[in-house]
This record gives sequence, C-alpha cells and structure tokens, in this order.
Amino acid sequence: MATGVTVTLVRYAANTTTSLGRAFSHMPFMAISCTPEADAVLTADNRGMGARGEKFAAANFRHLGDTELKDQLAALDQALQQYPVLDRNRLGWWGWSYGGYMTAWTITQTARYKAAMVGAGLTNMHLGLPDLGFMDLSQLVEHTMAIRDISNLPIVVDADTGFGNALNVGRSVTMLERAGASAI
Repeated sequence: MATGVTVTLVRYAANTTTSLGRAFSHMPFMAISCTPEADAVLTADNRGMGARGEKFAAANFRHLGDTELKDQLAALDQALQQYPVLDRNRLGWWGWSYGGYMTAWTITQTARYKAAMVGAGLTNMHLGLPDLGFMDLSQLVEHTMAIRDISNLPIVVDADTGFGNALNVGRSVTMLERAGASAI
C-alpha cells in the first residue's frame, strides 16, 4: 500500500508561452495542486519559456532539453522537500505537443519517473508540426521502435483512427505491436 501522494509533472507549453503566467518572480516558477484522489500535479515554468524576457528565453539556445529538464527536476526536488507527503517513488511525467517531446526526451535522461505519457510528441519533434495527422503509419512505427530501443517503460501509442478502414486498423495494430507498443 502506498504511503505517499503520487506526483505527476505536467508539461504542455512550447517555449513561446508559459504555463503559469507571471505569478512568480523567481525560479523555478512552480505550482502544485492536489486532486480529490490525493494525487499531486506539478507545473513549472523552466528557463527558456516565453513572456519572461530575452535573457530568460535565451537559456535554451543550443541546449534544447538540457536547461528545461534541469529546471523541471529542480522544481520537483523543491516540491518534494517542501511537501513531505509527496512520494518520490511514485513520480509520473505527462506532456503534450512540445511537452510530449520533453516527456520522451526526459525518460531517456533520468529513471526517476515510473510512468510517462507522451501526447503529440512525435509529430512535434519529428516534423515540427502540431498533431493533425501529418505522420503516416510507417513513421509512427519507426518512432515506436526507436523509443522501445531506449526505454523500458510500457509504450502506449495513440494511432488516432487507425489510419483508415477496419483493414487498416488491424494492420496498424499488428505493426505497432511488432514495433513494441504495449497498448494502442
């Protein structure tokens, strides 16, 4: 039985926006809230996020991912220290769009997270485009295999509509299972 509160770090915004606005004047910019189920959600604005000035935004230049992850982990460590009820052994990371890219990158850099959910990260990091159906099945399979090669975490793949009719859905499921998807 778990003794502490599960913590999920949520990362959505690209570096042109902020998650929290200008509510805080120091780093890391952090907010933590608890759900009725006693799970905590941590959101932190790292260096490189927009709307905080040129010097703040320049922190990621030629260091995409490095500075952001350091700041996100510093925010997590600060939250774990400030709120002892949080369980450092029950950590998750959820990201969408650029946050999906950061989620995928993060799980290759640290083993602290027991679960990760990447949303729209492949289209964002591979094509620099939003998740609007720009990737075909072969690209999704290729990226699933690449993630499987570097991660022991279960991979849940969002194949959207299955790339067409019922025959294509069956083909999509087969190909993604072969690529290493744990669930589709």
